[in-house]
Amino acid sequence: MTWVAAGTAAVSIGSSLYSGNKAKKAAQQAAAAQAAAANKAAGLQSEAFTNSGKLQSDAALKGSGLLSQGYQDSNRNLTEGYGQANSTLTSGLNSALKFQQPYANLGTQASGLLSKGLEDGSLTRGFNMSDFNADPGYAFRKQQGMDGIQSSAAAGGGLLSGATLKALNGYNSDLASQEYQNAYNRFGNDQANAFNRLSSTTQIGQSAANNMSNMTYNNASNIAGNQTSLSQLISQGLLGSANANAAGITSSAGFNADALVNSANAKAQGLYNAAGVKANSTIQQSNINNQMLSDVIKSGSSGIGALVGRYGGGGKTS
Repeated sequence: MTWVAAGTAAVSIGSSLYSGNKAKKAAQQAAAAQAAAANKAAGLQSEAFTNSGKLQSDAALKGSGLLSQGYQDSNRNLTEGYGQANSTLTSGLNSALKFQQPYANLGTQASGLLSKGLEDGSLTRGFNMSDFNADPGYAFRKQQGMDGIQSSAAAGGGLLSGATLKALNGYNSDLASQEYQNAYNRFGNDQANAFNRLSSTTQIGQSAANNMSNMTYNNASNIAGNQTSLSQLISQGLLGSANANAAGITSSAGFNADALVNSANAKAQGLYNAAGVKANSTIQQSNINNQMLSDVIKSGSSGIGALVGRYGGGGKTS
């Protein structure tokens, strides 16, 4: 080998080693840039997911609190509404009972009198002579007949005669025979009339009391129904509002969470892309530099060989 060839070979070897070292460093720099970008992107995404989870968790807790408060408000409103309805019904019932109470008292009195009449026999005894003698119609006719006979006898001068006494006895006997049935009928009629009048009056009062009681109680029932319906409507409104608020908070948190994640993904992708471009640029620049160095070495190898041959002796080696 000549010194020229040896010099040229040495320069080529040095150039290759230098180019390989530069390529290696460029690859290492590109890999380091990509790794740093990946780490930073992973950090951004991790932070975004953490913030997104916290945002959604906070929203879920807040929505749950709103729903819980809504149910509490609804239950309290329903309880108050039913309490008012029950109070109204109770008031209506008490008012109805006030109308019934006088007739209930009258029934109690009648029941007491009935029990007393059954116990002492006054309601179970039959018509007797004392009742007959106490009959006003019989007593009146008897007195009128006797006065007529005595007046007639006195006018004829035979007031105390046996004929007068016989006439009086005959009259009394005939009158008693005639009036006993009448007195018995009047006794029964008077009792029936008294009972029927009292019963009719009681029925009229009972009917009026029932009507007033029904009107009062129905009115109270209507008011209670209105109060209950209103309470239910208010409760439904409270629950609906709580559900809407909770849904709105949850939806908003979901949108914000998605925005955080999407933003982090976009930033991470940007970092990946930038790192890739930078890595490719570094490698490409290294390749360009190596190519330029190779070209320079190739173009200058002949001159270098001549210089080596000139100053190195230019001889061949065995």
